Amino acid sequence: GFEEKVRYKAEEVYRNAKDAGSGKRTLYIITGTKTGPGNEWLKGRVAFPDYFWKAVCYPGDEFAGLQPFGVGFYGRNVDFIEVSDMVALALPEFDLWLYDGENEHIFQGSVCATDVDKWDIEYD
Repeated sequence: GFEEKVRYKAEEVYRNAKDAGSGKRTLYIITGTKTGPGNEWLKGRVAFPDYFWKAVCYPGDEFAGLQPFGVGFYGRNVDFIEVSDMVALALPEFDLWLYDGENEHIFQGSVCATDVDKWDIEYD
């Protein structure tokens, strides 16, 4: 499922850093939801999200020759148990989806707020 695919990518990035001899193995993971124009509300106060998402950022290690890496995952919420139609995007494309094309960034002010290395973002 969704969590396993995100965890697999995070573990892969961590292993790559470790195998490269990097002492910098910290990953940043942000989790959230996104509602849409037709979202449902419970008692007029709580919105049921249309999507669940996670973003993973590795700031890189210049001394080990590792570029920053970032990827965002999202999928449609299916009755709060499953996520369908999961998509993985490099952070610049993920930000466009998350912020509906606005000039915002999930990792605002961090090294991952710049263009990041396009490591393989496959999750199968």
